[in-house]
Amino acid sequence: MTAPTISVPDFQRDQILTAAIRLTGILPYGKQASADMIAATNVHFLLVLDELQSDNIVRKQLERTTLSLVSGTAAYDLPTDVMDIELGSNDTAGTIYGATGSAETQVTVISLGDYTKLTDKATSARPSRVLVERQALTKLTFWPVPDSSSLVFRYTKVRWLMQSETGAVNMDLRRNWTSYVVYAVAVGVCLDNSLFEKAQMLKQWAAEKKALAQAGDSERGNIRFRIGHRGRNW
Repeated sequence: MTAPTISVPDFQRDQILTAAIRLTGILPYGKQASADMIAATNVHFLLVLDELQSDNIVRKQLERTTLSLVSGTAAYDLPTDVMDIELGSNDTAGTIYGATGSAETQVTVISLGDYTKLTDKATSARPSRVLVERQALTKLTFWPVPDSSSLVFRYTKVRWLMQSETGAVNMDLRRNWTSYVVYAVAVGVCLDNSLFEKAQMLKQWAAEKKALAQAGDSERGNIRFRIGHRGRNW
């Protein structure tokens, strides 16, 4: 048996929008959606993505990346697309390495309270702890302060879903959510065109597709359980 060589394609934004419009029945097959129709449908598309992001479903992607450190500089603002850092076991934020072939140093997270209590914040050495502050930009503060500009921090960033404004660019959307997005966008288009019965039908189908996507979503990262009690009857 020969394995297939063609992978399932990633969809472009306008392909998703056109598929949603066709579901409503207002665009006959063989006809292409006008620029005005695409623009109006894109509003619903962005609203659906924002809804998913607010539910913490598809708003993040994990991506390995690096940050070059500067000697004598402890604090760094990460790029605007970074919303957080993915932590490993024992609250490991990443590793620091220097010259090629040198050993890596594990860097663990330090809480704001513990960092505030440090009396030697200006100590200079290879960092082993990092304070992660989630503000307008995600900010990292290393301790000890880096003692070399040849050090590089390797970490996994949790970045925002990129919302493409260009119709011919492949969407930064996990493939298992594409079907739900198409049906959810179609609901908004139906309401724009007073197709209320069809909107209700598509809404039910969209809910089913959303449940299937959530059940099969394996890209959420590690799940952690914590057991807490007050000491009674233990």
